[in-house]
This record gives sequence, structure tokens and C-alpha cells, in this order.
Amino acid sequence: MNHLRFCALRTLEIRWLKASGLEFQNLFAEVMANAWPEDFQKVSPYGGSSGDLKCDGFLTSKKCVFQCYAPVSIRERDVIGKIKADLVGAVEHWQERMARWVFVYNDPRGPTAKVLQCIIDLRADHPGIEIEMWTWPQIREQFEELSDDAVTDLFGYPPTSASVDDLSFHHLRPVVEQIAKGEPSPGDEFGKPPSVTKLQKNSLDAESAEFLRLGRRRVGLVEDYFEQHHDPTLGDSIAKTMQAQYQMLSDSGLDASQVLLELQKFAGWGAGGNVSHDFAVLAVITYFFDRCDIYEDPDEETDGTVES
Repeated sequence: MNHLRFCALRTLEIRWLKASGLEFQNLFAEVMANAWPEDFQKVSPYGGSSGDLKCDGFLTSKKCVFQCYAPVSIRERDVIGKIKADLVGAVEHWQERMARWVFVYNDPRGPTAKVLQCIIDLRADHPGIEIEMWTWPQIREQFEELSDDAVTDLFGYPPTSASVDDLSFHHLRPVVEQIAKGEPSPGDEFGKPPSVTKLQKNSLDAESAEFLRLGRRRVGLVEDYFEQHHDPTLGDSIAKTMQAQYQMLSDSGLDASQVLLELQKFAGWGAGGNVSHDFAVLAVITYFFDRCDIYEDPDEETDGTVES
């Protein structure tokens, strides 16, 4: 995957996990409308007294009705109630116009056993309708259908060698502040990959390895920032904050790669509205990864690297 699509996919995943309500519905519609411009139709929620007729989007070729659900706090009983009510409403309003129904939601943990049982029971009750549930894996599949132009329109341009070289303390400051509330080597375009041993020890996937590889380019700048800061305890203070956040996320049951994604959100990925800010997030998180303030250190370090 090239850097354009890698960074855009990361941004989409973070937006996907953070969004709720209408924001989530609009994000889903943007991706689908750009992936299937001749086929997908966004449905406005402002349809007068009739509303959206239990449909947040329609894929004409499949006669597929989509229903989005992303509350601020997800509870199992609420998910089950929403699925049942929305399917019943869609069957009533769309009748023979609907052959497929998809429930879209963004809980990173995936569906619970009772939610899956609900889907299975509804399939038995409605044998003439294909009933599905989409979470992040299915949205990632839709991302693969986007052209590079569409990716750029939706998510902007990725960091380049020039933008990385231009990174400065000015860009690091808001990232460090977000968590609390040097020059790259010539010819080393995007830094050395992290240790294979540490990646394997923590079961981090290839995308996480690429994230850390990009961030390594300016780890030295982050170190200089903390060493030159007027508060000599700042680095250790931020390290403790990162450690606490990492431990909380790990204890929540997320896998190692999901934890890294959540740490990106915590550090403010996408909050600055520019690639320099996002690359500063990369650099800061990688700095604490390399210092072993987050993630477990292997028993013996090696010089192994990850192929990219």
C-alpha cells in the first residue's frame, strides 16, 4: 500500500471509531458514494414527517438498504433493540424494493454473542432478505474501491519527505499539549523499521509496523524537544500519561494494533487539520514506543528489521 492510501486508511479508521450519530452516517455515505458513484444513493434524514424511512443509504444494484448506528456509548441491549426496530421498519417501508439489509456500526470490539444470535434469528424470520452486519473490516473493503483521486479528496495528501523534513518543535508542541491535557539521516527517506522482535513480542500487524517506521524518522527531534524544554520533567510526565493510557487500553481487551490506533486518537491524529500535525503524532508515539514506555520490551533486543 502506498503512503497516500496508508495514511488515508489510518485517518478513515480513526474517524470511523470516533464518529457518532449523524457524523458517522455522513462518513459512511461519503465513502460509499465515492466508492460506488453510479450505484450508491445517500438518503437525507430530513424527509419531512416520514423521515428517512429507516434507510441511511441505498445501493441500487443490490437493492440494499443500509442503516447506520453509532451512539456515544454502545450497550448490547440497545444494539439489539436498534437492529430489530430498524429491520422491521425497513421491511415495512421498502417491501419488494429491498432484497438486502445491512446494519452498519463502529464498535471496535465487534458484535457480542447475543447480537450475533439476534442477526441469526432475524435471518430465519426473513428468509427472503439478505441480512448483514458491517463493522470496520467491511468498511475497509469499501475503501479499497476508492480511486487515488477520491482518497485525496476525502482525506487529503499524506506526509512527504519534504513535509517530514520541515517538522519542527512548533508541530510537536500541540501534540505534547494534547497528551498532557534534529535532522533526519541523509538518504533515510522514512526511517528504519522498528525491531522485528518487539513487533512480534507485542503482536503488532504490518500496518502498525509501517506507522512506527514512518514515525522513526523524527524520533530524534522529539528527544531534543523534551531535553531542551524549560521543564526538565516534561518528558517523564508525558511518559507516565502514555503508560497509563496504554495500560487502560490494553486492559480493555483491545488487541495490540487496536491499542496503537487508540493511542493515535489520544495523541490527536487528525485534530490539527494538516499532515505535519499527524506526522508529529507519529513521531511522538514512536518515541515512547522505542523508549519502551508503551508496549512490552522483548527479552533480548536484536537488530532485525521489518521488510516494507
